[in-house]
Amino acid sequence: MSISLHEITQKALFGMGGKIIRVLFNFATAVVLGRFYGAHFMGVYFLFISVVNILAVPVKLGMHNGILKSVSLIEMHKKQNQAGSFLRFAGSLSLLLWLLLTVLLIVFREPLTYGLFHLKISTGNWVAAVSTAVLVVVIFELLRGFFLALKKVREVVLAEFIIIPLTICLLFVLLSGFIETQIWMVPMVYIFASGLGLLYLFLKLKDILTGLWLPLPLDELKAFLKLSIPLFLTGIVYLIMHWTDSLFIGYFHSASEVGIYNAASRVAAFLPFMMVSFNLVLPTTIVRMYHAGQALEMFAMIRKITRWNLLFSLSAYSAFIIFHQDIVTIFGREFISAQVPLLLLGGAQIFHVATGPTASLLLMTGHERRVLKVSVVTGLSNIILDLMLIPKLGIIGAAAATGISLVLHKVLLLWLCRQHLENSPHAERPVELIVSFVGISLILVWGYGKIGSLTLLFSYIFCMALLIWAWLDKNDLIFFRQTLVNITKKGG
Repeated sequence: MSISLHEITQKALFGMGGKIIRVLFNFATAVVLGRFYGAHFMGVYFLFISVVNILAVPVKLGMHNGILKSVSLIEMHKKQNQAGSFLRFAGSLSLLLWLLLTVLLIVFREPLTYGLFHLKISTGNWVAAVSTAVLVVVIFELLRGFFLALKKVREVVLAEFIIIPLTICLLFVLLSGFIETQIWMVPMVYIFASGLGLLYLFLKLKDILTGLWLPLPLDELKAFLKLSIPLFLTGIVYLIMHWTDSLFIGYFHSASEVGIYNAASRVAAFLPFMMVSFNLVLPTTIVRMYHAGQALEMFAMIRKITRWNLLFSLSAYSAFIIFHQDIVTIFGREFISAQVPLLLLGGAQIFHVATGPTASLLLMTGHERRVLKVSVVTGLSNIILDLMLIPKLGIIGAAAATGISLVLHKVLLLWLCRQHLENSPHAERPVELIVSFVGISLILVWGYGKIGSLTLLFSYIFCMALLIWAWLDKNDLIFFRQTLVNITKKGG
């Protein structure tokens, strides 16, 4: 287990560095949008991203995840010369589906532009922007799955976590005076930045794919599609849970409310950043270890990783509990109502982290259809809760609906892991961990306004460091020390 865990951790640490950079630039972008453009402008931007990501799902058809699993197995069995054929097949099929989607967008351009976005601009410009963005996102996702399957984590991190968010942030800062009067330019920023990330992957792809284009037998292509379709359907439900809250807020309320809600969700998305970093590496590792008969070793490793993820996520959530008002007003005073959604979404993310990578485990071990059934149930529950809560409670209702659906989703996936894999990836002693961090946070909340801000901040840092140190055992500390030594040697 040690060798695999060292390898995974070293790559995850690189991914974590990129993820932190991405979170910082995304946060900076949200602050720029909130302070210099306003909640309405910010809401239009996030609505655009929501629509693009939802429309990209039927075009990808789950093939980005199919590539991840299929190419991982090919690489495991030393058949790398067939890897490129999966990418070529997926790209060709996605291009055809994208053309069909573009036709539908042209037909329904007025409801899209005027009904959802409430914009008084040329429908042709908006449809062209949505269609182009969908194509860029789809190709990027296919390449992302391909690179991760070949364990090329560095390339994905640079493209997805650094190039794209950095470019978006810089463009919004540099073009602030111009874009304010030309709202149709909002999607252009997203398209240009995503295009740069895609160009970088294409340049790296040229080096990787030399000699990897041997044709695949028809039965392997059929097996690939058979694997991808359930993943596609699961992806639809995941997107429903992730993006429909913004769509319903925009429909029942306003783009300004969408902007305020997305400020909270963007900050809450910081909590699982360490988990996301490990998830760049875990799927391919799960495929290899499971098919090599190392299931017990794999679960022991994942539970340890989940505990690390939970420790760092809880330390960040403690800051939300103590400083939630200060955090949301960074975006501007009109974002003060994002406090409660931030705490609700953050709490759901903590549960998500504590239960571990349940979806990746099931998807990579042949249980795609079971994940699909669970996803359909929780996706429908999310829509029902959105319709019940958002009209009356607005962004608080949206946060509650998303949080309840996420918890239900994770509980059912955890049950599936225990039923069909006879094990669980949850963190060790999660309740004690959560109680200790939240308890200390509530004590510090009592001091908010009673002691100086700097004193409170240093108290928070000291308490979090002490708790993390207390919950890391001797083996963890030895492991981290050795991992850092290995990274330093490689860097040298």
